[in-house]
Amino acid sequence: MIPNRIIQICNNSGSISDGIGHFSYNLALEFKKHIDGKKLKTYSVESGNTSFLNKIFSLKMTRMIYKISDIQENDIIIIEYPFAEINPLVLFAIKRLSNICNKKHAILIISLHEYFRVNFFRRFIINQIIKYSKFFLVTDEKTKSYLESKNKIANIRDIPSNIICDQNEEGTKSNTHFIYLGLINKTKAFKEMLEGWKIFNNNREYYLTIISSSDFENTYEDYNVQFKKKLTNEEIYKEFSNALFCILPIRPSISINNATYKTCIDRSCIPIGLFDPNLSQQDFIIQLKAYTPTEFANGLKKATLLTESEIKAKLNSLNNISTPTFSKTAQQYLNAINHFLQNNN
Repeated sequence: MIPNRIIQICNNSGSISDGIGHFSYNLALEFKKHIDGKKLKTYSVESGNTSFLNKIFSLKMTRMIYKISDIQENDIIIIEYPFAEINPLVLFAIKRLSNICNKKHAILIISLHEYFRVNFFRRFIINQIIKYSKFFLVTDEKTKSYLESKNKIANIRDIPSNIICDQNEEGTKSNTHFIYLGLINKTKAFKEMLEGWKIFNNNREYYLTIISSSDFENTYEDYNVQFKKKLTNEEIYKEFSNALFCILPIRPSISINNATYKTCIDRSCIPIGLFDPNLSQQDFIIQLKAYTPTEFANGLKKATLLTESEIKAKLNSLNNISTPTFSKTAQQYLNAINHFLQNNN
């Protein structure tokens, strides 16, 4: 079988407020370097950074997938999941799409970004979606093994940093400058981080820059906290060039596939947070014991007490880490697709 078209289905394509939507857009740009642009089609709707209830009751993705009817023989359909929406009615739309793919001799692929870390609602939806495809692209070995135990075919693909910039200019990093990059929501111990910052920076000797596309009422300016919203990639790179430390208050812990963690590595920032076992032994991190204000304050204090030689050693170790690119990830997709087709004709 020779692939006809690649059809990408995702939520919030290109949105900096949705990590998977941002990833999908960057991936599509790379696909266009490998295949004819006319052979790539993206279906996406914007859901926005809405409340939990809106995410449950939103039908935007369900309606969009229901309307997809132009599937052709030998098409490759890739669903990037989870969506920002959590409405379980999307299952009927995906099941219908799966049936169309079977009738048209097209291939439905589920690109699964999270499984074990998602909440109950998403886990329920994913467990149903698993029934509608036999080919998956996943982020980690644990998810791969789980799907293989369900007699599914699973391949691992990398998740690069979504911040892409050709800018090579380096600023002067300062051990008084910290940075936070990402959404402000319940998946982050954001409030605990800021309360810890107040304890740590009681003497106002240090500076924290928060970069986010989320709304945030900054009541911490007296503690040298600066909020910058919706910066360009070039502006984000410049901020990272001046900061020595990056705070990652990601719940329940930071995994190797977190895109903001990859940005830290790319921009030579020492990451601070609660890291999962696959990362906890890295010598360039600053590991917290818990996400409490006191523990954040202790971790931030530990960062500022690093000697010049210790900082140099951490940066040298960090700079030896190779991070994936979207070019590599796109090639992983294409290689996995070709391998699947060769072995499942």
